[in-house]
Amino acid sequence: MRCWEVKGDGTSQAKAAVQHDQPVLDCAWSGDGSVVFSGGCDKIAKMWTLQTNQQQQVAAHDAPIKHVAWVEEMKMLITGSWDKTLRYWVRFV
Repeated sequence: MRCWEVKGDGTSQAKAAVQHDQPVLDCAWSGDGSVVFSGGCDKIAKMWTLQTNQQQQVAAHDAPIKHVAWVEEMKMLITGSWDKTLRYWVRFV
């Protein structure tokens, strides 16, 4: 995944990039835009802190993760997988 800064004049500049071991199927932004959550065919979800360019695994399923959603009011990540489960992850600040 790559994060680009798009400027008011329409130009863009690459800011950072992270990788999963297999294709990413979905991503979601935190409410303040400082964190991106991603999930995909490697069966894990990652949290990418843009300011520090650090990433860490925050969730896992038994099959590819096809959907990630961030619920700002609860500081909760929700993941949906081809393993036919939804999982709720609430250990975020």
